[in-house]
Amino acid sequence: MPEFGLNSWTTGDKSSALTDIRAAAAAGYRHVELRDWKLEQHLAAGGSIAELRDRAADAGLTVLSVNTLDAATLQDGPKLEALVERCRQLAAWAAALGCPQIIVGPSYLGEAKRDPALIRDRSVAALARYAAVAAEHGVRVAFEYHGYAACSINNLSDARAVLDALGDPRVGLVIDAFGQVHAHRKTVKLVIAAKTSNRLHQAWAEDYLKSKPWRDSVVLFYNREDIPNLLASSDVFVYATPHNSNDSLPRALLEAQSAGLPVVTTDTTGCPEIVRDGMTGFVVPYETEAMAERIMQLIDNSQLRRELGRTAQQWIAQVFNWDQMADQYAKVFLEIAG
Repeated sequence: MPEFGLNSWTTGDKSSALTDIRAAAAAGYRHVELRDWKLEQHLAAGGSIAELRDRAADAGLTVLSVNTLDAATLQDGPKLEALVERCRQLAAWAAALGCPQIIVGPSYLGEAKRDPALIRDRSVAALARYAAVAAEHGVRVAFEYHGYAACSINNLSDARAVLDALGDPRVGLVIDAFGQVHAHRKTVKLVIAAKTSNRLHQAWAEDYLKSKPWRDSVVLFYNREDIPNLLASSDVFVYATPHNSNDSLPRALLEAQSAGLPVVTTDTTGCPEIVRDGMTGFVVPYETEAMAERIMQLIDNSQLRRELGRTAQQWIAQVFNWDQMADQYAKVFLEIAG
């Protein structure tokens, strides 16, 4: 049975966040979207985000989203940085409301000529920044398009093209975790070796890092051929993949453990099948704090690193060798064949 929600745009400027919650409940809605400036007005009047959360819960409502980071996809420079900070604030409110997402809206062109490639590239770069910031609070970004001629993204196919181009940079959680590690372990360095031909992913990583105070402690490599040498010079291998990834058997985890490295990875997709938690490394929730904690544990304990790395190497050699893998595939094919 379909469920409906009240978008607080609908009630206009004179209705407060509390009034929107009451109206949604009275009309029989199950969800409510809360407008950002109505949250600001509520706070300015002495209210709290917790009060709104509790009122919605008492009314049997789910706060579905915080709406909206507007005109947010074509800015650059200081204007983009201001939007990133605004996104961080909206994500913090969303997290306090128990809300899963914030809405990001596209920019309008004004008198500018429509340039599809430029629109796509800037939109992808901006959305990647916002998604990384929102993820710090455990919140997602939902991208909407506006069906007006002057809007830079005004139809579903263009919005889909932006999301496809955005793809999955994956590196955001690792970078954020490293930031927490570096705050306590100043001599640690992060080496990112990425295999990608997508220049948007490269631009996103560079842009995301440039404002970090520990930028000089991060080295970015693209499409390197000497991965065994990079692994041999490392102490810990860190790998994160989001819940919606299609990487069911991350080869990088196999290679790192085969090289005798302890790993820290996320409990998503196929990662827990490859890494034995507490034996060859650590499997953690897809959260910055959890990842940073395990990384520091390994940094501080060289004996633990050696023990996990040695076990990892043995584990890969025993379970993921050619003979074992061929037998497993044969069993699957025979089961399918009946």
